[in-house]
Order: sequence, then C-alpha cells, then structure tokens
Amino acid sequence: MTGRPCPIFTLTFCQHLDAAGRASIRASANAARHVRSQGSHRGGKRDRKKKMEPHKRLHKLRCLRDEIAAMRVVKCRMSHEQVVMDDASGLPKTCRFAESGYRRIGLCAPEVRAKSLGCSHTSARITLQDAISALGSSNGEQAPDLSQMRDELVWLDNAIHLLDHRKGEAEKQFAEICEQSNQCDRSANEQCTINAAGEAIGELEALHDTYVERIGTLRNRVVAEIDELLGEQA
Repeated sequence: MTGRPCPIFTLTFCQHLDAAGRASIRASANAARHVRSQGSHRGGKRDRKKKMEPHKRLHKLRCLRDEIAAMRVVKCRMSHEQVVMDDASGLPKTCRFAESGYRRIGLCAPEVRAKSLGCSHTSARITLQDAISALGSSNGEQAPDLSQMRDELVWLDNAIHLLDHRKGEAEKQFAEICEQSNQCDRSANEQCTINAAGEAIGELEALHDTYVERIGTLRNRVVAEIDELLGEQA
C-alpha cells in the first residue's frame, strides 16, 4: 500500500516512542543514582577502614608487647643436647633409636620452649620478629634502629641454630671418647682428651650464654620502643 501514512497511526506511534523514551530516561537516571549511592557507600567503608587501621595496628602492637615481655630469657646452655651418663659405670647411655646412638636429655616441654627466646627449638623469636615489623608499620617509616634490630635478630637466630648443631656434635664426640676409654684404668693422655672434649662443650655453652644475653637485650629494646610509641599515641 502506497501513499501517506494514516495520521492516527503516526500520532499513536509517536506517543508510544515518547513514553518508552521517558521510561528509558527514568531507568537510566535511577541506575546512575544507584551507582553513585553504591560508590559513596563503598567509599564510606574504605574511609572507615582507613580510620580503623591505626587503631588495629596499635592494638596488635600492645598485644605483641605483652607477649614478648612475658618471654623467658634463660641460659639453658642447650642442655637438651647433653648425653645422659650412667651413674654406676660413668659411661654414656646408648639409644638405638637416636641418630647419634646416645640418649640425650631431650627437649623441654613445648609450652616452655614456646616462651624461651634463646631456645633453638622455639617460635618465640618469630613473635619478636613480628613485633619489630609491627613497630615499623606503626611508625610509618623504616627507622635505622629498627633495621639494626631486625638484622640483629636474624643473625642471632641463625647463630643459635648453628650452635645447636655444634653442641650436639661436641656432646657426641665427648660420649665416644668416654665410651672408648676405661674409666677404671685411664691413661693420662686419655684423661687429657676427655678433659679437652669437656672444655670444648663448656666453650659452646658459654657462647650460648652470650647469645641469650644479646637476645634479651634486643627484646628489652623492642619493648622500650613500643612503650615509647604507645606513649606518643596515648
């Protein structure tokens, strides 16, 4: 069919488009307001989170401070590596389950080791490391003294682990020397060898004492730094 379209059809069609357009505009406006509202809501959450972060950091710092302050700084001399000697024979007690073949005094209870900073089998130094890291985060900068404390802790941790192996080997050598000699009829040379092996163990134990003193000093420094920071924030 040709010719001009019906005026009534044209008017109805235009009115339909106008209504649809108005509905579309209203829908778009509502969507835009929803997006702005959601963005504002999320922004508010982020702002509140940012405001809470310093409070959470300080709370964590207080908890770490109390935890490391309660830790033990004990000169245990790594006694867990010591070989058990038989009172009657004076010879080392053997143990077929042990790698060295000798019975050792053994480790302290887990709850004791967990609070002993100088122990070679402890997680206490990890907590001290966490305190140093939290202290740096709360300060907002990496101060030279914090870097020095972190380096000192890493060095002491490695030194204590290495010393543990040396102590274990020295105790084994001492036990072997004692086992090979006759307690009732030892020569002067044998006794000198035994004495030298015992002195070597004593030197390692004294070295562990110095490590314990150093880590105790480090712990006190960290506590003092935290106290100073908390005092400034009070």
